[in-house]
Amino acid sequence: MNHLRKWKIFLSSTSHDLQQIRDKAAPYLTGLGFEVVRFEDNFRIDPEKHSHEVCIENVRDVDMIVLFLDCRFGSAYKFDENISITQAEYREGIKKNIPVFHFIKKDLKEEYYSLLQKAKKKAKNHNEINLVLDNLRKFKPTYADEIGLISFVGEIFNSDFGNFSIFYDDWGDLQNKLTGRLRDYTPVLLRRLMGEQRRQLLHGDESRLWFSLEEILNLKLYNKPRWSRVAGVRISKKNDDLAKSIPVWLNEGKHVLIRGKAGAGKTTELSRAFLSDTSNTRGISSFTVFIRLKDLSTVELSMLTIKKLVNIQTTKLLKRSPIPYCEKTLN
Repeated sequence: MNHLRKWKIFLSSTSHDLQQIRDKAAPYLTGLGFEVVRFEDNFRIDPEKHSHEVCIENVRDVDMIVLFLDCRFGSAYKFDENISITQAEYREGIKKNIPVFHFIKKDLKEEYYSLLQKAKKKAKNHNEINLVLDNLRKFKPTYADEIGLISFVGEIFNSDFGNFSIFYDDWGDLQNKLTGRLRDYTPVLLRRLMGEQRRQLLHGDESRLWFSLEEILNLKLYNKPRWSRVAGVRISKKNDDLAKSIPVWLNEGKHVLIRGKAGAGKTTELSRAFLSDTSNTRGISSFTVFIRLKDLSTVELSMLTIKKLVNIQTTKLLKRSPIPYCEKTLN
């Protein structure tokens, strides 16, 4: 699996106030199996570009961003001096739909809310958050070195998505909470796996000469077989849809076995059952997988566990090494 790309985490923060945190976080994440991208070590450098432009380009090539905020605003972004380079990295991640895990020092959070209350009192309409955030810039913070950092926190808290923030005291507190956020990323990975499997199952090999499953179903070229009995439940003569029934039975704890001659439609029915069960993967609490036994070796079959199954699917479908911390949560 050495040829597979590792999952990349971008460390985003200022350096002077958070260098010790960065120096502890990098080896910790590396030890878990991630590839950590940070300016101290392994940035892809282009000598013909400004360092801020290089930072943004490195953000675009990662899977996750871990953002630390403490008391410093940092360097003003070359292409917009109203924000910092750290804030520009955050915005690029949001723009590219890269998950951003932000960890904010508790002292900074407390100052933000203190100034927010003052800003609301001065705003004509305290329910209009943009007016309130504009008023924030009129105050002078004591913990943060610049009011721009307070505005940055406000932008994070009031984002339309991905605004769940974690607050920390020190590295020990931060390490535990960082571990928890990586564990909580598991459902996102599983949705991504199921989405990719749906895509490959529907469209198949682009070089094929035959119809894809999606074309077969859309063109109504598939005639559903009449099954007599499945998992002890007799199929109604009213042409019940077996593909929709299978996920229901599985969720009820029943085991389903479909028997038939080659070409009877067993694989197609199971494919349709998988597609039916994963038609909406948002907010899922369970993981559905469709796997052909012929795609697994004898060794894999004899030692198959849910963790190994996720690893197999990740490497085959996403062409990535197993996400390091995710598999530890699948027991």
